[in-house]
Amino acid sequence: RLDMSWLVHKKQVGEKATLDIVRSGEPVRKTIPLGNEPWLVAGTHHATLDSYFIFGGLVFQPLTLEHIYLYHNGQECVPGELSMYGLSRNYRTAERHQVILLTSVLAAPINLGYQDWSNEVIATVDGNVPRDMENLVAIIKAASGPRLRIAMESGSILALDLERAKKQNQDILEVHKVSSDCSLSLK
Repeated sequence: RLDMSWLVHKKQVGEKATLDIVRSGEPVRKTIPLGNEPWLVAGTHHATLDSYFIFGGLVFQPLTLEHIYLYHNGQECVPGELSMYGLSRNYRTAERHQVILLTSVLAAPINLGYQDWSNEVIATVDGNVPRDMENLVAIIKAASGPRLRIAMESGSILALDLERAKKQNQDILEVHKVSSDCSLSLK
C-alpha cells in the first residue's frame, strides 16, 4: 500500500491522475485533472493579516492559519470550530470563499454588551452569508432598516442600531486611534 499523498506529489498541477476506485461494489477507472485548490482558510501569507473592516466598533477579519497559530503561541486552546476550518473543513465553495470572524469589539456605547465577544465565526449578516471580506463590506454598506443583525455560527445574535452605528463609526475609530475603517485591500 502507498499513501495517496505520495502518489499525488509525484504529479504536477495540470497533469491528470488515473484512479481505480470501487463504486457500489463495481470497479471504476476515473481520470481527473490535478490543480491547485483554493483554500477557505488562507495559509501563511503575511499579506492577509492586514485585511480588516470595522463597523460600529465591530472588527471583522478573515480567518487565517496565522490566527489559529496565535492561539498555540499564546498557549491558549484553539476553539474547535476555528481549528476545524483550518483542517477538515478547509474547502472553498461557490457560497463561501473565506471564513469571516468577529475578532474583537472596540468599546463604544453603540456596542455595549458585546465588548467581550471575540473570535466568533460569522454565519449571516442581515440574512446573507458573507462570501468573503469584500462581500461582507458590501452587505453592511447596503444594509437598511432599523437594525443590523449578525448571526454567529455559535448561535448567538448581535444586533446594532444601524443609523447610530453609521453615525458613530468615525468617532469610535478616533477614540481607539484607528486611522481607517478598513484595510487597504478593501478600499
